[in-house]
Amino acid sequence: MQETVLTILKYTGLIMASVSSMWGITHDFKTKDDKGVHITKEGRLAIFFTILGLLISAGSTYMADRKEHQAVIDKATEKQLEAIEKSAREQREAAKEQQDAIAEARRVSTTLRHRPFEFRVATALSPNGRRPAGWAG
Repeated sequence: MQETVLTILKYTGLIMASVSSMWGITHDFKTKDDKGVHITKEGRLAIFFTILGLLISAGSTYMADRKEHQAVIDKATEKQLEAIEKSAREQREAAKEQQDAIAEARRVSTTLRHRPFEFRVATALSPNGRRPAGWAG
C-alpha cells in the first residue's frame, strides 16, 4: 500500500512539474514597465507548481529509497539473529551433553563408593576351586 502511494506521488510530482512548466511557457509570465521586468501572477503560479511538483517527486523518491534501504537492513538483521540463535542453540546442546556426562560420572562414582570392593581369584587360576599353594588367606 505504501509503495503504491509513493509511486503515485513520484509520478504525480513529475507530471505536475511538467504541466506547470508548459503552462508557464505558453502564458505571458512577465511584464515590462518603467521600473523593469516583473513576474505576473501566472508566472508565479507556474514557478510555484513546478517547484512543488519537483519537491513532491524528490520527496517520494527519497522515501521509497529509505524504505528499500530499511528493508535491506531488516533482512540483514534477521539473518544475523538467526545465526545467533543457531549458535546459542548449539552451545546449549553442547552444555547439556557436558552436564549429562558429568552427571553420569558422578552416578558411577557414587555407585562405586557405596559398593564394597570384592576380590576373588579367578577360577581359571585354580581349576579345582582351591587357591594355589603359597597364597595366604
